[in-house]
Amino acid sequence: MFRKKTAEQTEIPVPAELPPLEGLNDQHDDPSGRPQRIWLWTLLAALVVVFLFALVLFLGGKAVYDGLKDRAVENQQFAQEHYALGLAHLESSEYELAIAEFELALRHDSSLNDARSYLREAKELARAEVTPTSETREDAVKNLYQEAVTHYENGTLDQSVAELEELRGLDADYQRENVATMLSTAHYQLGLNAVAADRLSQAIGHFEAVLAIKPGDKDAQDQLNLAHLYTAALNYWGRDWSATIQALKGLYVLAPDYKDVAVRLRDAYVFRGGIYAENGEWCRAADEYAAAVGILPVETTVDKRDDARIRCQATAEAPSP
Repeated sequence: MFRKKTAEQTEIPVPAELPPLEGLNDQHDDPSGRPQRIWLWTLLAALVVVFLFALVLFLGGKAVYDGLKDRAVENQQFAQEHYALGLAHLESSEYELAIAEFELALRHDSSLNDARSYLREAKELARAEVTPTSETREDAVKNLYQEAVTHYENGTLDQSVAELEELRGLDADYQRENVATMLSTAHYQLGLNAVAADRLSQAIGHFEAVLAIKPGDKDAQDQLNLAHLYTAALNYWGRDWSATIQALKGLYVLAPDYKDVAVRLRDAYVFRGGIYAENGEWCRAADEYAAAVGILPVETTVDKRDDARIRCQATAEAPSP
């Protein structure tokens, strides 16, 4: 079985350390680098989640900032109007009404130094009158209340709100519950009217007024949230489609019938899909068009989706260079 060594055969020395056999120590390595890719995709997913969370916070903050800025402008305009009314009452020697108007103007814009000066003058003149101040104030309060009720019942809610606010400046306790009910109802209806007329900043002001009178009012809070989301979407329309879609998606989930939110969300998906298509990213474009079809299945959008899917499949099947 075994050959014996001959004299001519030479013994080959065995080295002290043998080199490792190739392939035996590498059998557990993944040549595709799958663990590294899993870690990388996990990191990317985490970054995307953080980005989306930061984007939602930014949009909410931007909408609140814009709403506060618009509210400040409205307060200044409101203050100027009542400042002018105060001057008119002062010239007509209606000192109690002038006092109420100046106080209301200063409550909305404390920087009106002229109103503060005229307020002191009106108070001094009121004290100098022969007619007792209490009787004059009482008569003014009754007249304002009757006028406010008449305008409220006739549907002239803006005028009714102005008179009720003036009434509260004169006597906050006069018909308190009725005044609060009329004010909150009028502000809520005026807010809905402003939404229908695309005056979102005014609508936000009216809904905030309702919540100031009736804290926790669910209907007013819901309308305020919808108006903020819609305003945020409009602020980014045409400039940042991703931010626009995020705002509209939240609005669509809460109230799919709110204004033209469905049409705008569909169009935003289509516009972003068009950008992907222009860059040759057909698979991403197909996803955007499919999302648009899911909102409103318009024939042209369906055609764009199908065409993008065909191009996506062709791109995936094309041999790599």
